Amino acid sequence: MEFNQLNLKPELLRAIEKEGYTNPTEIQAKSIPVIFDNKDLLGKSHTGTGKTAAFLLPILSNLQLEFKRPQAIILCPTRELAIQVLNQIRKFSQFLQGVNATLICGGSNMANQIYGLKKCNIVVGTPGRVIDHLNRRTLRLNNIKTIVLDEADEMLKMGFKKDIDQVFSNIPNEHQTLLFSATMPKGVLEIVDKYQKEPVQIKISHQDREQNNIKQYYVNAQGYNKTDAFINLIKATNPQLSIIFANTKIMTNQLSKLLLEQGIKNTVINGDKTQGERVRAMREFRAGNVKVLIATDVAARGIDVEGIDYVYNYDLPLEQEVYTHRIGRTARAGAEGVAISIISTRKDFLHLKSIEKYQRKETELYNLDLSMLPQEKSHNSNRSSNRGWHSNFKKSAPGNWKSGGKSGKSNKKFR
Repeated sequence: MEFNQLNLKPELLRAIEKEGYTNPTEIQAKSIPVIFDNKDLLGKSHTGTGKTAAFLLPILSNLQLEFKRPQAIILCPTRELAIQVLNQIRKFSQFLQGVNATLICGGSNMANQIYGLKKCNIVVGTPGRVIDHLNRRTLRLNNIKTIVLDEADEMLKMGFKKDIDQVFSNIPNEHQTLLFSATMPKGVLEIVDKYQKEPVQIKISHQDREQNNIKQYYVNAQGYNKTDAFINLIKATNPQLSIIFANTKIMTNQLSKLLLEQGIKNTVINGDKTQGERVRAMREFRAGNVKVLIATDVAARGIDVEGIDYVYNYDLPLEQEVYTHRIGRTARAGAEGVAISIISTRKDFLHLKSIEKYQRKETELYNLDLSMLPQEKSHNSNRSSNRGWHSNFKKSAPGNWKSGGKSGKSNKKFR
């Protein structure tokens, strides 16, 4: 299927062609006709599948351009994701006169937001700031035709359930609800039951989830200090632009300090950073002034930066879907990328095995030379047996784990 078969406006097709897109992704091809039919949609998808365009293109096509009132509202869990959506709107509507989208979220000037709301036809924002404007009566949703909940599972994790309820209480009874979520926990399903009318369910195929243009590796660091092993990995791979994921805010700060001590300039985004700090950090990263970004999962939502060649998992995420979100930050727009995870305990290995089983994709051993590092005393006595269970694990994992792996000295060949 091609984009010109989806009944999109000529101005949108022109923008799509200019941006270099040729064929719609699976979720775009399946979602766009459903949205044009004015049906509610429940999409299970992760980052990198093209879901943003899947809902933006039909919204832009259906927009009454001469009517300067909010006709569509898109709720996002974080400011970063909201900005990404706004940038996509600008990109696709570059030849479509009359589109006016306003961003409302924390970290932006309130007066500018109020001014923008007076003449916009699309609202993009985070639930908390949307409620703020509703309470101030600077935002009215009585003309909304479509509401989008983007990454609904993350919004619920961040405690936005009451805000979402309040938004729905302010929109007309007759509207279209589009909900996209990487996972479908109980809270998301409750929203579906409460606010959607016989939604068409769309789930991307397993082939899309494999992300074949991303080479995935792990480093066996057990028996060594994990942070020392990680520093060696960064030096060996020498990334041009990379993201490091850790599970806690404390660890992101600790890793930042350790890398700075090694002369590796970096920046951090986590929940403790102010909106201004996060904006400056992303600006530096996008400009290439800082080549290493250290982030927690929630703070990294919405990061869409071309040219990221490496994604590092200092900690494996607790959920399998989150792993897919993380590594999807590399290999954007058809490029190739590398994802490397640090494994230091038996629990890590077992969790990595479950991730591999979930995505049905082999993860290869990356033979990083750690011989110059001291072994941890607490593990020395069991080092031999640990090697044994690591070997057994490789044999039992799906996809026949390879015993050779890649060498840290030859990393240049898979950039």
